[in-house]
Formats: sequence, structure tokens, C-alpha cells
Amino acid sequence: ECPWLYEYVSDSLNWWLEQARPQPEGQEEKHVDLDAVAEGIDALKGLELSEADSALICEATVWILTQQSDDGSWPARWHPEDAKCFYGVIYDTLHPAWVASYALCDRKPNCLGANKWAQFIKPLLDK
Repeated sequence: ECPWLYEYVSDSLNWWLEQARPQPEGQEEKHVDLDAVAEGIDALKGLELSEADSALICEATVWILTQQSDDGSWPARWHPEDAKCFYGVIYDTLHPAWVASYALCDRKPNCLGANKWAQFIKPLLDK
């Protein structure tokens, strides 16, 4: 139980989405960190939330989908200050696609054997 952490992740994801929303005419478009949005979705889905029961996750998921390139990849977009660093072609190609793809995965187990995990892991943790 860590309600402050849930609130922090939710607030952070909401802040990034505020940056992603259309800006008033004449204002410069703001930087939005695709990794931060995707990892926020992933963290909240890890707490068993989904697009069906969270408007925040739904909006963030739609935004992630709008960022996908025609070739199926997701672009690495660094803040101008971070762009001065060299992360490497492999990382810049792989990581955005990895976090975006994982953010889109459903986390709620819905198969018949899903409840067996608790039965399997409990004796191991009790050792």
C-alpha cells in the first residue's frame, strides 16, 4: 500500500498530458516525453487499472497511439537539453517502441489459470 506513489504517478502522467494537449494559437508546442507517458501508463496498469476504468489511462493510450510512426515505430524525442547527450542509435530506436508497446498491453489477467500465480508464489515467499 503506497497511495502517495499512485498519486505521484497519476499527477505526473496528467502533467505530461497537459503538455500534449493543443496549445492556444500563437503559443509554442511543448515538449512531451513519450517515455514518461508510456511508463506512467505502464505503472498504473501494473496497479490493475485500465483504459476501461481510468479516463487518464484512456487519454494517455490514445496519445501514445497518435505518436506511432507509419513504419510502426515510436520516435525518440528528447528535451533539447537532453538531446545534447548521445544515448546511442540502438537505445533511441528500441526504447521508445519497447515502452510504448508495453504500455498498450492489457495487464488484468483474464485467463482461467491466472489465479494460480498466487498459489504458486506464496509458498516460495513464505520460505
